[in-house]
Amino acid sequence: MEISPDQVKLVATDGHRLALSEYKTSISIDEAKQIIIPRKAVLELSRLLEPSDRNAKIILSQNHIRVEIGTLVFTSKLIDGKFPDYNRVIPIDGNKTLVVDRESLKSAMSRIAILSNEKYRGIRLTLTSGNLSIQANNPDQEEAEELDSAIESSLAKIPDGIDGKIIRLRIFELPRDIYRELDHKKIREYRTRALHFHLDTKPPKAVRHEGSAAPGRRFTLEEELAAFLKGRWTPSSKSVDMEELVQLGVRYLREAEDTRALENA
Repeated sequence: MEISPDQVKLVATDGHRLALSEYKTSISIDEAKQIIIPRKAVLELSRLLEPSDRNAKIILSQNHIRVEIGTLVFTSKLIDGKFPDYNRVIPIDGNKTLVVDRESLKSAMSRIAILSNEKYRGIRLTLTSGNLSIQANNPDQEEAEELDSAIESSLAKIPDGIDGKIIRLRIFELPRDIYRELDHKKIREYRTRALHFHLDTKPPKAVRHEGSAAPGRRFTLEEELAAFLKGRWTPSSKSVDMEELVQLGVRYLREAEDTRALENA
């Protein structure tokens, strides 16, 4: 808050946005004074200073601010320090003036903000003759769409499709923001079609393999397949020999890896 003999200025900023309000009035003060009011005090004052015919009396001391409204008295400590020079970031040489309907602009910005980046909520205004275009750019969503296409392309290369097969895709160093933007409806569809579909977006965890001499050794793909068949899948027929089924699955896996190695040679 800045108080001078002819006006009161209220300024707030979060480092990205800045709000400024000016109120012209006559104040009996010898020199301009600047104070910093805590955020909680501002929120409480905005609740107390409801529209009313009564004037608010502001009393300042070295470390406190007091606001009196009738019989109500509000007191708060002030923050030590100097507020940033906000005048340096307010454009003073703007040569373009735009007049728009307030409600129309508010409604358009509310709709477009839904599609903007969750972290920054930034939008772009493009001005042309008689037209204002509002655009939102979400890099995370664009990268997620590219990744969705890459996953779909990889699965399309599997002979005879993914139905009834065990599929595991590894994606290294995938940020959580991009993971949230993936097409999870499609991923659920892949899981429904495949016997087992796993999208591995994290580094494999170091786990102890039962019976292994190395306590921190990671599962191999063959061991993961065997563990899945033994512990997470139950055949519908009791006549199926689980050990024989596991050995058959491991053999098919080895043959597939050998075939891929020959193709890449």
